[in-house]
Amino acid sequence: MAKPKYTAQFKISVAKAYLTEEGSRRSLARKYGVGQKSVEDWARKYREHGEDGFLSHPGNSKYSSEFKYRCVEAVLRGEGSAADIVAKYNISSSWVLRDWIKRYTANRELKDYDPIREVYMADARRKQRWKIEKRLRSTVFLMTKITRGQLHFMLFHTVCVSRHSI
Repeated sequence: MAKPKYTAQFKISVAKAYLTEEGSRRSLARKYGVGQKSVEDWARKYREHGEDGFLSHPGNSKYSSEFKYRCVEAVLRGEGSAADIVAKYNISSSWVLRDWIKRYTANRELKDYDPIREVYMADARRKQRWKIEKRLRSTVFLMTKITRGQLHFMLFHTVCVSRHSI
């Protein structure tokens, strides 16, 4: 799991500053060097869950398919915006909810997700190995192409020079 960009305490202090109206969303975003949307999202989460909403959990979050359907249908029924639902149900990111909505509207099943590290890491290693092999093949191809091009130029140049010298 990647290290979070901002600590929980930092997010809490920014959220409190926004909720106590120490500044506008824009001014606080500038002051703390974060995005305006982050300020708003952190304030929503703080308002909904307090400091507990910022507790980090080791590894990825676990979401059941029933939970995913409940969240997606809440957005589609108009119970709140995607950002509101993310804060209300303490979903890790608005991108996660958007992905669920995209899958739902494409009539794809929303499956349970229980991160079993060994399974997902094996798949990630396989994907990484494929990317490296692809990059290597394209590099070899470019080197071969350049070498052929240079060779062609050298042969052409040699032929031209030898014709003129005769």
